[in-house]
Amino acid sequence: MCIYLLSFITHRKYLLPLDLLSRVLPVSGRAQDGIRMVQSRGARGFQFSGSPQLFSFPASQLFVNCIFFPAEFSIVVTLKIPQMAPEKSEYIFTLLEGDSDEPLLSLRLSQNKFHFLQKGHGSRKRISKDAGDQEQSVIYKWSSRKLKFIHYQTLNTHSARDWEAFNIQDETFLAVANHRQGNRNHNIDSVIYKWNPVIEFFEVNQTIPTTGAYDWEFFTIGPYYFLAVANTFNGRSTVIDSTIYIWLGGMFQPYQFITVSEIMLFDLLSGYEGFIPVHRLSTNGCRDWEYFNTTDGSYLIYSSARAALSKVLKLRTI
Repeated sequence: MCIYLLSFITHRKYLLPLDLLSRVLPVSGRAQDGIRMVQSRGARGFQFSGSPQLFSFPASQLFVNCIFFPAEFSIVVTLKIPQMAPEKSEYIFTLLEGDSDEPLLSLRLSQNKFHFLQKGHGSRKRISKDAGDQEQSVIYKWSSRKLKFIHYQTLNTHSARDWEAFNIQDETFLAVANHRQGNRNHNIDSVIYKWNPVIEFFEVNQTIPTTGAYDWEFFTIGPYYFLAVANTFNGRSTVIDSTIYIWLGGMFQPYQFITVSEIMLFDLLSGYEGFIPVHRLSTNGCRDWEYFNTTDGSYLIYSSARAALSKVLKLRTI
């Protein structure tokens, strides 16, 4: 297990956020059995092995002004754990009662779940959260030596439906359309990643709220960069807005909202006032965007999530 951050945060005024990890680390320059510093993708963390007693300390170091445990608190942890066997679990944090091995509070990770256990007034409360809500997408890189694509980077996603790769000036981006978290939550963020040439990995550059996102479409018109998202379903209806974003100030900003209740061909007129529908057909939801140019102007077309027909938009110019 490699832990990068382990903090305890409470709403009590006299108890500021506490770095629990620093309490068990050796003094600078000294080695300690069971703790090894590791580095992964530019981030440094600590790998723990051996008996848990090696990494424990008395709670009195935390609760100096009050012996009672706070009623409201948060535990923030950033860690990396390799693939775990189905029968194995790892305790990340445990608060024991006195000198016994009876846990009052614990945070444990098994193969597919986080388990939170809290004991109080003679009863126990156990909360388990499915860790499988997050899925993973893999970036592969062509190896000229092996003459095949090899695994390069893994990114967390939520029922991803589309990836869009694009360049803005000399920078490279990847946008993922996260469609759904779990079985019901369609109102989640989709993510735009940016290539970091120093560590040679993609990093999160921006998150954008989306609703059952199904597709991204990147396109340029003159000196402007646009990114359109196809929002499909909000959990109740497919009659929802999709959004066209414009690149401003190092990030994408909303440029125009398109209500998807009809299929339209949109045209963009010069002066870039916005996309206007030039052809309409009844539809339900938006599943895909495509951009194209003709001698008459710039166009966007999107396809319906439910109906068999789609809408075309043209850019209005001043």
